[in-house]
Amino acid sequence: MHGQVQVGGFMCPPPSTPGRRRWRRWWRKRTAATPASSVRQPGHHRAPAFSAVRVKSKKLTFKLSEAGKVTIKIRKGHKVVKTFHVSGKQGANSFRLTHRGLKKGVKYKALVTAVDGAGNKSRVASVSLKL
Repeated sequence: MHGQVQVGGFMCPPPSTPGRRRWRRWWRKRTAATPASSVRQPGHHRAPAFSAVRVKSKKLTFKLSEAGKVTIKIRKGHKVVKTFHVSGKQGANSFRLTHRGLKKGVKYKALVTAVDGAGNKSRVASVSLKL
């Protein structure tokens, strides 16, 4: 049974369904557990940028304009074969490609992206490689 009680000029809202309550609890826990560094900073609009992305002596090397989380997707044709997540620092970075489940003599393409602390995502940098 549902109803509304009106006292004076104030009306009580109808009770919410259990599904909404569960969702609200989940959202409160999620927002309380979110670190302040992952929340977008209002004045920071520039995405991280890559430069000098290349493969040299079985290492993927790149320069990053600011620190962030770097995702490296290795593709063979149109299929993603491997995905790696690494922390990137500002400046020069390198990532060793050997002993990572990639076969020697096969042509791959590496797609590299970065996300900074404010949530800004970089453009995709790509490089062809053959181990």
